[in-house]
Amino acid sequence: HSFWFCFAKQLGFSSYGVLGQAMLSCNNLRQAIKLLVKYYQVLSCGSELSCDEVDGLLNLYIYRQSAVESRGSIIRSELLVATIINGMSVLLSDQGEKLKFEFDYKKPSYHALYHKYLNKHCFFSMDKSKIVIPASYLNQASPHANPVMLKILIKELDQLLIELQGSKLIADKVRTLIAAIPGSYPTIE
Repeated sequence: HSFWFCFAKQLGFSSYGVLGQAMLSCNNLRQAIKLLVKYYQVLSCGSELSCDEVDGLLNLYIYRQSAVESRGSIIRSELLVATIINGMSVLLSDQGEKLKFEFDYKKPSYHALYHKYLNKHCFFSMDKSKIVIPASYLNQASPHANPVMLKILIKELDQLLIELQGSKLIADKVRTLIAAIPGSYPTIE
């Protein structure tokens, strides 16, 4: 069960390609998370992110299209959350100890791994899956902030979204629908 956490520890924002480079070019963590939410669709058509700020906390919500309790859905959550915390940790001197993780599935038998690879603030059987980011983290300056590069990368991300959302070809729409249903792939026959 630790494989996906270990794998994600090898990844960071740069593993998100153009989106990751844009996130690294942001001024701070708040801007990077909002960029991730806006453009996450270029990475995944099987899940979605949203965020809001309440009482100085930023809530990063994770929505998956597959059954909440399915093993595949849980693995995707573990991989996504671990990659995000790994990306954030380069900005945080305490490695994200104040982050709070809420998951919309039951506590797995290997829940101790969540404490080992994320932190001790992991809660299960919640209404929604989310990462709660405290205000003290949101304005952490990025050591790689580059407004010129960010502007260029955002233009590229906008173009990717247009290409992704704007295709009128039936084959492209079918391919997107099939990709959005994990485990339901047509055979060669």
